[in-house]
Amino acid sequence: MLSEELLLRAKTLLTVKYPYFGMLASRLNFEPSEDLSGYASNGKRFIYNVEFLERRSVEEVMFILTNAVMHHVLAHQQRRLNRRGKLWQLSTDYAINNLLSKSGLVIPVGANYNKEYEGMYAEEIYEALKSEMNLGEG
Repeated sequence: MLSEELLLRAKTLLTVKYPYFGMLASRLNFEPSEDLSGYASNGKRFIYNVEFLERRSVEEVMFILTNAVMHHVLAHQQRRLNRRGKLWQLSTDYAINNLLSKSGLVIPVGANYNKEYEGMYAEEIYEALKSEMNLGEG
């Protein structure tokens, strides 16, 4: 399926099944880019690699869009402070993906998901991961 059709279907299904997430996803401006291998979003723009997206199912695209907008909604960029970038990103993904699972969205294989972090904020997950990895400050 073409990326434009996948995005339209995913937005439509989100709006029907999960109106809040659908409303958030419908505000995104979609921009294809060959500069990315996957996707990126700042809550307003959703930049994606066409080939990456076209290998996904509609359900996976629904998840991707919802994950992307929730980072913005939960102000994860502003809450990062002096935390390590990749570890913070992983922590925020765990927090969001547990929330999305609890909301009924299907978590795709390979997504950052661990039921162990259910009900935890990204900051708590960050500290737990940092401790597990024996990392010092930051």
